[in-house]
Amino acid sequence: MYTFRFKVGPKKVGLGGKQLKYVARPYYAGKQREKDIVKQTVENTRGVNEGMIYSVLEAVTQEFREHLFLGHPVKLTGLGTFRISFDSATHDSPDDFTATDIKNPRIIFTPDMTLRREMAQVLRFQEYKE
Repeated sequence: MYTFRFKVGPKKVGLGGKQLKYVARPYYAGKQREKDIVKQTVENTRGVNEGMIYSVLEAVTQEFREHLFLGHPVKLTGLGTFRISFDSATHDSPDDFTATDIKNPRIIFTPDMTLRREMAQVLRFQEYKE
């Protein structure tokens, strides 16, 4: 089991945001840095040193970006799929489209179903109070 903390805070709702309600929001204690993940990976593997892990991580990241930017969805088994999406202007004819009609490119992440199921089973929630 993992404990995921949340904070309760105000949120304006209703027409014009005139009503005040309270909602739970995730509490993030801080970002997990690459160096921390590498250090933990070294501890969990046999015969693999920090330099090797950094090299592999850098290579995987570069390949990931390359394939994503070429238009390929990238699936990492057990984690999920990343893909590029965007907004577009509308026109009456396909001949009216140009590349300038593409707006707001973004990366979409869709978690793997196994990860979603696991999350639901292993997380318990606890309020964080300062």
